[in-house]
Amino acid sequence: VRPFISDIDVLLCGDTVGLVIGHHLSLRLSVPYVAARKRRTPDMIDDPISAQAQSIAAGTPSTFYLAAHKAARLAEQRVCVVDEVSSTGSTLRALRSLALRSGCASVRAIVIATEGETDQDVVAFAHLPVFT
Repeated sequence: VRPFISDIDVLLCGDTVGLVIGHHLSLRLSVPYVAARKRRTPDMIDDPISAQAQSIAAGTPSTFYLAAHKAARLAEQRVCVVDEVSSTGSTLRALRSLALRSGCASVRAIVIATEGETDQDVVAFAHLPVFT
């Protein structure tokens, strides 16, 4: 992991497992992380930015929200989007969209595993077959 994200300024992760991974990487790499949430939270008193993802697991679209004060932490930074598994890439696209709309200098993605079609822009530790 370290060679791929050695020049990263901040991690951006989604709720649930992505948040756990982002927190752990933040501690190990000594870089801050920002969490995009799947619901509006009380700290989003300002107008949050949002992006939709189509979840395979949930079967319905989900919206990721990022409070303006957290989006400001991504501005002009080298961002690494973190998630557990990328199947369709929808969640990564949503998180990348939030990073780009926040004005980041660059954005890349890292996941534990990919499943199905792989995205060349995503670094993964493993590739899973499509389970039916």
